[in-house]
Amino acid sequence: MKRFVIFLFGLVVITFIVVLLNWDFVFKSSVAEGLVIKTKSKIEKEGVVFERFFGGGKDYYPVITYNVDGRVYNFYGPENIYKEGDTIEVRYLSETPKKAKVNTLFGIFFNEKLVLPVILLIVWAAFVFSFIRR
Repeated sequence: MKRFVIFLFGLVVITFIVVLLNWDFVFKSSVAEGLVIKTKSKIEKEGVVFERFFGGGKDYYPVITYNVDGRVYNFYGPENIYKEGDTIEVRYLSETPKKAKVNTLFGIFFNEKLVLPVILLIVWAAFVFSFIRR
């Protein structure tokens, strides 16, 4: 029971870290309406082409367009979720409107900032369940 309580404490702290890392974005961002204009099987970012090799080539990435102060921006959404013609909410910071995210829990919190907390959680779990006695 003691190990479980200690593990839960670590889980709460690590969850707090994830929320804290995205705090500015959540509370300072604006919402716009986005539209999926097409889907692509490949993504090209900064001259590098990313392509899915699993799933028999059935994966696709929606290209989402949105308007901020008369300027049109595009970004790639999460794979295999949205289809062409879907309208979705998009969040962006006014300083960097070209860096937008889909306004969902997954779109905001499951990003590159999640890697370190997940690693910390795995290390924490290994420590708690290996070294702390019952």
